Amino acid sequence: MSDGEPDPIEREPQAQAYYSAILLHGGGGSPEEFLPLLSFLQGPRAATRFILPGAPVQRVALFGNVAMRAWYNVLHDDLEREVDQAGIERSEQRLRELIEREESRGIPRERILLGGFSQGGAIALYTALRFPHRLAGVIALSSYLPPTEALHAGSCHCPGTPVYIGHGTDDELVPLALARKAARFAASHGCLVEFETFPMGHSTCPAEFDSIKNWLKRTLA
Repeated sequence: MSDGEPDPIEREPQAQAYYSAILLHGGGGSPEEFLPLLSFLQGPRAATRFILPGAPVQRVALFGNVAMRAWYNVLHDDLEREVDQAGIERSEQRLRELIEREESRGIPRERILLGGFSQGGAIALYTALRFPHRLAGVIALSSYLPPTEALHAGSCHCPGTPVYIGHGTDDELVPLALARKAARFAASHGCLVEFETFPMGHSTCPAEFDSIKNWLKRTLA
């Protein structure tokens, strides 16, 4: 079961857009979950266009085959045991199409930021690792890297893309060890990784977004 993806929510800056940020919600969430957080994700020029796509509705095995918005099916609570490679690749392709769309609107790829929460962050990081050019950055919150065949087939090349990974020390859904593993993998493939933990579960917190805001100031020209 799936439906067509909804049109992305877009928020334009008051000035002409200099950056674009494409932000992917978590499984079971919606694009609207990022709306209250956009002020923390604004680039230093206060000229960021935000694109908030919605995942298709599909049944997710981990949650009893309940239909929800999800970027791919999650088959087991052991997130590395078996992965929905076809679903991950579909979402990667959709994200690449959104990147290309922003380039056609005049935003070069080195000023395009990807981000997401949980499996949305997984898709953002996965796409950046397989994207052949440097991006402005990636923000992956409470996320991990699904171990697909494509990821380990020597196809990763992430030349200097900055990556922020934030994770809860008590995350009950995505173990902290998987976030650390994703950070090591990204760093070993050319990303400039900043990794931070916070005393929380599978969630976000104000301290994390303050940290992201400071990272953006240091990272974006």
